[in-house]
Amino acid sequence: MNVGDSLRFGQRNFPDKEALVFGSNRLTYAQLNRRVNGLAHSLLQLGMNKGDKAAIMLQNCSEYIEIYYALAKIGAVAVPLNFMLKGKGLEFLANNSDSKIMFLEEQTRSEIECARDKLPQIQSDCYIYVGSEVPTGYRPYEELVAGATTDEPGVQVEEDDDIVILYSSGTTGLPKGIVLTHKTRLTYYNWCGLEYGMRF
Repeated sequence: MNVGDSLRFGQRNFPDKEALVFGSNRLTYAQLNRRVNGLAHSLLQLGMNKGDKAAIMLQNCSEYIEIYYALAKIGAVAVPLNFMLKGKGLEFLANNSDSKIMFLEEQTRSEIECARDKLPQIQSDCYIYVGSEVPTGYRPYEELVAGATTDEPGVQVEEDDDIVILYSSGTTGLPKGIVLTHKTRLTYYNWCGLEYGMRF
């Protein structure tokens, strides 16, 4: 079992139940799974492959969940970056993780624009903008979600495959990437469900 399977389970068994609520945005399991699959296929079309890394520099938003699941379904690795990162700190983490793609929003755009020429591994068409008014030079997030099939991606993802790299604070040196697998994340989710009484 992998993290993507948990969303497929919800879609299959509780399609009309709310899965995600963020402000006025409310998505059922079926709606969320369709959006995630559309994004997953678009990421594959952009050249993202199993094991590739994707930097995410966003504040809390419903798109964050969609991105996380889409990456999980294609076996790619999420690299959450603190949205307050600046300058060399941003450059170091994006380059150290070898991220091939960057998700950003208006609040993080200025810092990313300053760093773009120092992130050679991210192609110019792989900066994905989450927001309604997309600036020139960025790929619109919603176009990726809506522009592809909503079928399951069909990538074979194992429980021991990597899913996320979390960076340490770097208080005693440079930040270090902590690599977690689908199995470790699912174990944590199950523990949270038991501890807090969370159910589908």
